[in-house]
Amino acid sequence: MIIIYDERLSEKNKELNPLEWTKLMNNYKNMAEEIVLNEYVFV
Repeated sequence: MIIIYDERLSEKNKELNPLEWTKLMNNYKNMAEEIVLNEYVFV
């Protein structure tokens, strides 16, 4: 698994563009949830 630092998720961007930051966080959360379900629940 590769973890990549996303500059768009910085605290500075959170203050400047909260809606975009929230969208990205939800996207990463959903991706992580999908990985967990596929790797551990359905195996």
